[in-house]
Amino acid sequence: MEPIRELIAVDLEMTGLQVKTDRILEIGAVRLVDGQLRDTFQTFVNPHRRIDARITELTGIRPEMVENAPEAEEALQKFLEFAGEAPFLGHNVIFDYSFLKRAAVNAGFPFERTGIDTLGLCRRFMPEEEKKNLSAACAWYQVPEETAHRALSDARMAHFLYQKNQGSEHFRT
Repeated sequence: MEPIRELIAVDLEMTGLQVKTDRILEIGAVRLVDGQLRDTFQTFVNPHRRIDARITELTGIRPEMVENAPEAEEALQKFLEFAGEAPFLGHNVIFDYSFLKRAAVNAGFPFERTGIDTLGLCRRFMPEEEKKNLSAACAWYQVPEETAHRALSDARMAHFLYQKNQGSEHFRT
Protein backbone atom coordinates (compact mmCIF):
# COMPACT_ATOMS: atom_id res chain seq x y z
CA MET A 1 0.00 0.00 0.00
CA GLU A 2 1.32 3.42 -0.98
CA PRO A 3 1.79 5.85 1.93
CA ILE A 4 -0.54 8.82 2.21
CA ARG A 5 1.41 11.88 1.05
CA GLU A 6 -1.11 14.55 1.99
CA LEU A 7 -3.55 14.82 4.91
CA ILE A 8 -5.76 17.54 6.34
CA ALA A 9 -5.78 17.48 10.14
CA VAL A 10 -9.11 19.03 11.06
CA ASP A 11 -10.99 19.98 14.20
CA LEU A 12 -14.22 21.84 14.87
CA GLU A 13 -15.74 23.65 17.80
CA MET A 14 -19.54 23.53 17.94
CA THR A 15 -22.44 24.98 19.90
CA GLY A 16 -23.07 21.50 21.34
CA LEU A 17 -22.83 17.80 20.61
CA GLN A 18 -25.95 17.14 18.51
CA VAL A 19 -25.28 17.14 14.76
CA LYS A 20 -28.98 17.67 13.93
CA THR A 21 -29.49 20.71 16.14
CA ASP A 22 -26.11 22.25 16.99
CA ARG A 23 -23.92 24.36 14.72
CA ILE A 24 -20.25 24.81 13.88
CA LEU A 25 -18.53 27.73 15.65
CA GLU A 26 -14.96 27.30 14.39
CA ILE A 27 -13.05 25.27 11.79
CA GLY A 28 -9.32 24.72 12.16
CA ALA A 29 -7.13 22.64 9.88
CA VAL A 30 -3.53 22.01 8.92
CA ARG A 31 -2.29 20.71 5.57
CA LEU A 32 0.33 18.00 5.96
CA VAL A 33 2.51 16.98 3.05
CA ASP A 34 4.91 14.08 3.62
CA GLY A 35 4.36 14.52 7.36
CA GLN A 36 5.31 18.21 7.34
CA LEU A 37 2.94 21.03 8.22
CA ARG A 38 2.60 23.13 5.04
CA ASP A 39 -0.35 25.45 5.66
CA THR A 40 -3.07 26.29 8.15
CA PHE A 41 -6.73 27.28 7.96
CA GLN A 42 -8.89 28.82 10.67
CA THR A 43 -12.24 30.54 10.59
CA PHE A 44 -15.03 31.29 12.99
CA VAL A 45 -18.56 30.55 11.80
CA ASN A 46 -21.64 32.56 12.72
CA PRO A 47 -24.04 30.00 14.24
CA HIS A 48 -26.96 32.45 14.43
CA ARG A 49 -27.75 31.25 17.92
CA ARG A 50 -26.79 31.91 21.49
CA ILE A 51 -23.57 30.29 22.69
CA ASP A 52 -24.13 28.54 26.01
CA ALA A 53 -21.89 29.64 28.88
CA ARG A 54 -20.53 26.08 29.16
CA ILE A 55 -19.33 26.23 25.53
CA THR A 56 -17.67 29.61 26.11
CA GLU A 57 -16.06 28.24 29.27
CA LEU A 58 -14.79 25.15 27.43
CA THR A 59 -13.61 26.82 24.20
CA GLY A 60 -13.09 30.46 25.09
CA ILE A 61 -15.27 31.38 22.09
CA ARG A 62 -17.44 34.35 22.99
CA PRO A 63 -20.49 35.63 21.08
CA GLU A 64 -18.67 38.72 19.83
CA MET A 65 -16.03 36.49 18.22
CA VAL A 66 -18.60 34.91 15.88
CA GLU A 67 -21.22 37.63 15.36
CA ASN A 68 -19.49 39.00 12.23
CA ALA A 69 -17.98 35.68 11.17
CA PRO A 70 -18.78 34.08 7.79
CA GLU A 71 -21.99 32.13 7.33
CA ALA A 72 -21.65 28.33 7.49
CA GLU A 73 -21.88 27.93 3.71
CA GLU A 74 -19.11 30.48 3.02
CA ALA A 75 -16.85 29.10 5.76
CA LEU A 76 -17.38 25.53 4.56
CA GLN A 77 -16.67 26.49 0.95
CA LYS A 78 -13.36 28.12 1.97
CA PHE A 79 -12.45 25.09 4.08
CA LEU A 80 -13.23 22.67 1.24
CA GLU A 81 -11.08 24.75 -1.13
CA PHE A 82 -8.26 24.55 1.42
CA ALA A 83 -8.71 20.80 1.98
CA GLY A 84 -8.93 19.79 -1.67
CA GLU A 85 -9.38 16.03 -2.00
CA ALA A 86 -6.98 15.09 0.82
CA PRO A 87 -8.11 12.58 3.47
CA PHE A 88 -8.83 13.91 6.95
CA LEU A 89 -6.92 13.26 10.16
CA GLY A 90 -8.35 14.01 13.57
CA HIS A 91 -9.05 12.84 17.09
CA ASN A 92 -12.53 11.29 16.97
CA VAL A 93 -12.61 12.60 13.41
CA ILE A 94 -15.99 10.97 12.67
CA PHE A 95 -17.61 13.41 15.11
CA ASP A 96 -16.22 16.44 13.27
CA TYR A 97 -16.88 14.75 9.92
CA SER A 98 -20.57 14.37 10.81
CA PHE A 99 -20.89 18.13 11.41
CA LEU A 100 -19.00 18.93 8.19
CA LYS A 101 -21.12 16.45 6.23
CA ARG A 102 -24.35 17.92 7.59
CA ALA A 103 -23.24 21.47 6.74
CA ALA A 104 -22.17 20.34 3.25
CA VAL A 105 -25.51 18.61 2.60
CA ASN A 106 -27.38 21.69 3.84
CA ALA A 107 -25.32 23.88 1.48
CA GLY A 108 -25.69 21.49 -1.47
CA PHE A 109 -21.97 20.65 -1.61
CA PRO A 110 -20.74 17.14 -2.41
CA PHE A 111 -18.77 15.75 0.52
CA GLU A 112 -17.17 12.34 0.95
CA ARG A 113 -13.80 11.74 2.60
CA THR A 114 -11.68 9.01 4.06
CA GLY A 115 -9.79 9.63 7.24
CA ILE A 116 -7.48 8.52 9.99
CA ASP A 117 -8.77 8.67 13.55
CA THR A 118 -6.13 9.11 16.23
CA LEU A 119 -8.75 8.22 18.87
CA GLY A 120 -9.18 4.80 17.28
CA LEU A 121 -5.43 4.35 17.21
CA CYS A 122 -5.17 5.38 20.88
CA ARG A 123 -7.89 2.90 21.83
CA ARG A 124 -5.94 0.22 20.04
CA PHE A 125 -2.46 1.02 21.35
CA MET A 126 -2.75 2.80 24.71
CA PRO A 127 -3.27 0.90 27.96
CA GLU A 128 -6.96 0.27 28.65
CA GLU A 129 -6.93 2.22 31.92
CA GLU A 130 -5.60 5.40 30.28
CA LYS A 131 -8.02 8.14 29.20
CA LYS A 132 -8.12 8.54 25.44
CA ASN A 133 -9.29 12.14 24.94
CA LEU A 134 -6.93 14.36 22.95
CA SER A 135 -5.33 16.04 25.97
CA ALA A 136 -4.78 12.74 27.81
CA ALA A 137 -3.43 11.00 24.69
CA CYS A 138 -1.03 13.87 24.01
CA ALA A 139 0.16 13.73 27.63
CA TRP A 140 0.64 9.94 27.46
CA TYR A 141 2.61 10.19 24.20
CA GLN A 142 4.46 13.31 25.43
CA VAL A 143 3.09 15.58 22.73
CA PRO A 144 3.14 19.21 23.92
CA GLU A 145 -0.39 20.46 24.43
CA GLU A 146 -1.48 23.71 22.86
CA THR A 147 -4.71 25.56 23.64
CA ALA A 148 -7.20 22.74 24.13
CA HIS A 149 -10.70 23.08 22.67
CA ARG A 150 -9.71 25.56 19.99
CA ALA A 151 -10.02 24.14 16.51
CA LEU A 152 -6.63 24.99 15.01
CA SER A 153 -4.72 23.98 18.14
CA ASP A 154 -6.59 20.67 18.41
CA ALA A 155 -5.99 19.94 14.71
CA ARG A 156 -2.29 20.63 15.22
CA MET A 157 -2.17 18.41 18.32
CA ALA A 158 -3.84 15.54 16.44
CA HIS A 159 -1.18 15.95 13.73
CA PHE A 160 1.66 15.91 16.26
CA LEU A 161 0.13 12.90 18.03
CA TYR A 162 -0.09 11.03 14.73
CA GLN A 163 3.38 12.09 13.52
CA LYS A 164 5.14 11.34 16.78
CA ASN A 165 3.75 7.86 16.85
CA GLN A 166 3.39 6.96 13.18
CA GLY A 167 6.61 4.98 13.15
CA SER A 168 6.36 3.72 16.70
CA GLU A 169 5.49 0.15 17.59
CA HIS A 170 2.70 1.56 19.78
CA PHE A 171 0.93 3.19 16.87
CA ARG A 172 1.71 1.16 13.79
CA THR A 173 -1.40 0.05 11.86
